[in-house]
Amino acid sequence: MNTVVFSKSRVVFKFFHRYDLCMRKFFIGVIVATLLIIGIAVFYSTKSSKNALGLPSGYEYYWSTTCPHCAKVQEFMDSWEGTAKISLEKKEISSPANSNLLVRRASSCNISLNDVGVPFLFTPEGKCIVGDEPIIEYLKGLNL
Repeated sequence: MNTVVFSKSRVVFKFFHRYDLCMRKFFIGVIVATLLIIGIAVFYSTKSSKNALGLPSGYEYYWSTTCPHCAKVQEFMDSWEGTAKISLEKKEISSPANSNLLVRRASSCNISLNDVGVPFLFTPEGKCIVGDEPIIEYLKGLNL
């Protein structure tokens, strides 16, 4: 009968070697999981920061009393049968609160401060439409 005799130091070394490998795998797993969580958090934070105000439940239309292009959109809306079928909140920009909201909505669409103007339509999906003709065409194209 062959008996294998292990020295005490050899057994202890193998134990600690296996323990060390397990700990390395554990720490690598923790690091990978942490990086994954950070990546997901960054992805969702940039996604939500695009629209920190939240999306409106209806359409937001920004206009000015001195704007001839806004008058053209208003004329269209007055005769358009779809006006009653959508939720449309009109915001006159002489109010500082409305003006600030317009700038924040435009920046969510990456429109620079120099390019912000009226008429401006912000959709429930977060789309920005600037100008009388694009707004009129967009509204005509809605499936109501």
